[in-house]
Amino acid sequence: MMNTRVKFLVGSLLASTVLISGLTLTGAAAQGKKKKPVASPAPTKAMLEAGKKLSMENGCTACHMIGDKGGKTAPDLSHLGKDKKWTAAKLVAVIRTPKIALKSDKMPAYGADKINDKDLKSLIAYLQSNK
Repeated sequence: MMNTRVKFLVGSLLASTVLISGLTLTGAAAQGKKKKPVASPAPTKAMLEAGKKLSMENGCTACHMIGDKGGKTAPDLSHLGKDKKWTAAKLVAVIRTPKIALKSDKMPAYGADKINDKDLKSLIAYLQSNK
């Protein structure tokens, strides 16, 4: 049975691998024929509700303000979806490995042992829907 630290490292490695693979494929596609980017399907209402629930269950609102609820010790996430720099890939990096992505020890890491990949997609969809 793997301990928590090993699970976190494996989850972080998996997330990094997925991000690097995506970037590599994006770069390879850019060198070939120029195609219009395929839009991701719009998140469902159930997915957004699941993401909102996850933000509460995982303590995001202990530090972050989201809407009219939450703390003020970390950046306000109420309008995160307006800022195009917060791509899904960047949010994955911040959530999975904040020490690397943010260069900060304040935010805890949420490895796959805390938030699985399906749930992480819902959380990111919810955060990006906040406009």
